[in-house]
Formats: sequence, structure tokens, C-alpha cells
Amino acid sequence: MQRFRIRTNWTNSVSRTHEFDLDDLADAATRDLLKWAFSDPERLRPGKTRQSLTEEAAESFARVAQALRERGHDPQAVAHFVNRLVFCMFADDVGLLPSHMFTRMLEQARREPAMFADLARDLFEVMATGGRIGFEAVDWFNGGLFDDGAALPLEKPEIETVLTASRLDWSEIDPSILGTLFERGLDPDKRAQLGAHYTDRDKIMLLVEPVVIRPWLAEWAAEKAEITAELERADAAKARATRTRRLNAAERRYRAFLNRLRGFTSLHLRVPEVLGHAFLGPARQVRPGPGQVGFTPSDARPHLPP
Repeated sequence: MQRFRIRTNWTNSVSRTHEFDLDDLADAATRDLLKWAFSDPERLRPGKTRQSLTEEAAESFARVAQALRERGHDPQAVAHFVNRLVFCMFADDVGLLPSHMFTRMLEQARREPAMFADLARDLFEVMATGGRIGFEAVDWFNGGLFDDGAALPLEKPEIETVLTASRLDWSEIDPSILGTLFERGLDPDKRAQLGAHYTDRDKIMLLVEPVVIRPWLAEWAAEKAEITAELERADAAKARATRTRRLNAAERRYRAFLNRLRGFTSLHLRVPEVLGHAFLGPARQVRPGPGQVGFTPSDARPHLPP
């Protein structure tokens, strides 16, 4: 063992990774990290929570939104534009934009602030339809956020603010920041008139959990029991035809449940978008690619989420 990696993963805390090799153990502080990992892991708990990191990012963009409003830009256009910037940061961190394209665009704009709006417009237009910027391919982003290429001009201090925010770990930031920034991007005097008010995740889940998630989890528990029973019968079958029939029956139940889940809507909200990893993981896994099948009777078994 030549290298050590300690990765923290406390609930609602920003993850941190400590890496060091054998030679680094000559340092007392590094030895403490290794000791605490076994004897006192609480000493490794990061001081910054996801909430504080999200608030830090939101505050940065609130300043940018305020500056744009003060220069006379329409509040709703400001809110839409700021959410585009935030989405690009998430896309940068998870690899939806190639090679941190958005951060590189900001670095170029910092050197030439007058070019920011043109550079951002080029990126947004490609994200709206899919295409290329230079030699790099950019996927199409649907959903209406990039329905056009409109971009507002930023001055150098604001570009610096956005660039600093882009260097945060956006994989650790709560996506609810989009709602927070939409609300802050609108002028308070206009917000009530537009009927736009952000409802935070906790309030949403007070309704969604008992009305949507809990019934679906109960239905999945029942379906999973039936599927598991079919798989056990398949394992116990002596005849190949019987085994195949049982596996096919399990597959049909599994696919039927996923199809019901994908198709269910409530108040115009697609349920899979709400339920998250409990169902989205298996829903992706059963979608076969070219030349593939999602479930083969000979020896494969469906992946059943908990």
C-alpha cells in the first residue's frame, strides 16, 4: 500500500478527500488524519455544510442579479439569465459541458469583459439546439431554460464573482438554489404581481412525500416481492422452459411497474423527477441500448432497488 485516500461523507456536509502517500506520514498532521480515520472519525467532519455552501453561492449570484436590475434590466430576464449561469456550473461539474467549457468561457471573458455577452450567447445558442463550439461538441439541453441564446452583459467585477462561484464544488450544492435565485432575481415589488414565489424543498416534500412517494414505495414493495418470488421459482425450476417462463414473468412485472412510474403525472409534475434515485436508477438500467437487451432469460436477473 503506497497511497492512502480518506473521503468524508457526512449527511448535509460537504465531502472532502484527503490523499497522501507513505512518505507524507513523516508529517504529524498527516499521521493524525490516518489515526482519526480509525479512532476518532468525527475529527474529520468538514466544518462547511451543504446548506452553508449553497447559501454562499446564492449570495454571490444575488449580488450579480441586483447589479443587473440596478442597470435597468427586466427582473424576469435577470432571474432567467442567472439561473442559466447556475445551471451551467452544475453542467460543468458533472461533465455535461465538455472540459469545463463554462469556466473556460468565464476566464476568457475576464480578460475581455466586453466580450462576455457574445461568448455566453454563443454557448447558450448551442445548448439550445446541440452542436459545436470550435471542435467541441455540446449536447442539446431541453426543458426551456435555453430556449434562446439571450445573454445579459456583465462587467468585470461581476464576471469575477461568477468565476469565483464556478470554482465551488457544485456537486455539493443543493439544486434548490435555482428556486432561491429565481426568487431573488425578481424585483420584490414585481414578484407578487408575477405570481412567482419559490417554495423550498422541505415545504414541497411535506406534500409530495405522503401523496406521491409513499404510495409508490408501497406499490414497489409489493411488486418487488412478486418479482423476487418469480425469480426464486425460476431458480428452483428443473426444466429450462419453466425457468424461462418464470424469468419472463418477472421481467414483465418489472417493466410494467417502470412504465406506470414513467407515465404517471400529478399536477403536471412527472413523478420520476420527484422520486429521484429510488426509481430513476433502475429506470435507466432497464433501457437497452443498440444491440442490447435489458433482461435476458438465460442467466440475467433484473436489478431490484431497495
